[in-house]
Amino acid sequence: MLKAGIVDRLTLLTFPVILGSGKRLFSDGTAAGALRMTEHQVTKGGAIIATYEPEGRVETGDFGTQDPSAEEQERQKRMAEGPW
Repeated sequence: MLKAGIVDRLTLLTFPVILGSGKRLFSDGTAAGALRMTEHQVTKGGAIIATYEPEGRVETGDFGTQDPSAEEQERQKRMAEGPW
């Protein structure tokens, strides 16, 4: 369905375990596309249930954060100098 582009809502369950191997979530041939999270919840055990809807083409570019504020720059300077 993903490959055909006919998914209007996708719900993913993510469990907090590392198995080291397994099946690919999206197989070869699945077209790139952006998703927008519309709902989410975290269970007591740490599993994440998230629902996404198609958002169109994948936007590329700079995803960096903004420059740190003056206060943050000063904090980083103090941490680098440290009392040691």
